[in-house]
Amino acid sequence: MNNHKKTTVTLPPESVNQIDARRGGEAVSMQVNADLEMLWEILVIGLREAKTLLSPTEASLILDVQNGVFISPVAVWIRGGLAHQIEDAIKHDQLDQKWKIDGEKLVEKLTNAPPLVVVALLDWARVFWNSKDKDIEKAISGFTGK
Repeated sequence: MNNHKKTTVTLPPESVNQIDARRGGEAVSMQVNADLEMLWEILVIGLREAKTLLSPTEASLILDVQNGVFISPVAVWIRGGLAHQIEDAIKHDQLDQKWKIDGEKLVEKLTNAPPLVVVALLDWARVFWNSKDKDIEKAISGFTGK
């Protein structure tokens, strides 16, 4: 039995063109579902790798910095923005002191992190701040798998 829920979305022309180019003869909804499934799995892989690179406290600082940020994760990643955001937050707000971490080391980790890791971290933070439950301890326990 099909348990899919029908919904309507509005997409920019370039997204529609990408879907059409990828779907061949398949229905649009089948292609969108396949693409979303792949995207979510890629983000899981990126976050899994991020968990091996960062401490829970470093992840907390990233959540802190991303509070109220409304920028596309891809746009931030393309410009090396996450490392720059963290660097600015450390410089201007001393967040490294607040979270008791080595700020230079975190910036270096993010600068050298694979793009997938950076995009996954940005998505993780965006989802957290968009959620109703903004319990950082809970998010960090989920981040670390503890």
